[in-house]
Amino acid sequence: MKNKVLIVEDDLSTVELLKVTLELEGYDVAIAYDGIEALRKVEHEKPDLIVLDIMLPGVDGFEVCQLLKHNLKFMNIPIIMVTAKVRKEDRATGFEKGADDYITKPFEPAQLVERIKKFIKKGKEAA
Repeated sequence: MKNKVLIVEDDLSTVELLKVTLELEGYDVAIAYDGIEALRKVEHEKPDLIVLDIMLPGVDGFEVCQLLKHNLKFMNIPIIMVTAKVRKEDRATGFEKGADDYITKPFEPAQLVERIKKFIKKGKEAA
């Protein structure tokens, strides 16, 4: 069975890059374009990992991350924030809200794939 990655991103070119990259690596990909949709899709899709942008319409990625990490059903899903926010303060906030990793844009797709593999492998070992 394929591992599922939920991409939460409102930039269509970034969504397409991530979707193609992850599908080529054999992942099943689900997409949410805003924070509210992300929270609904996590319940429905049950992803193994979430790639989460911070700057989203409505509910931002920081809040989505915090809500998921405070929910017993979802707290163990790894979240990798992928964002244009490069300040140290933003990075610190991401980790405070529960992010497992933080990558700034522009990013190297291969680097993101390696991190995704690492977190999914860790999750399987813990199960």
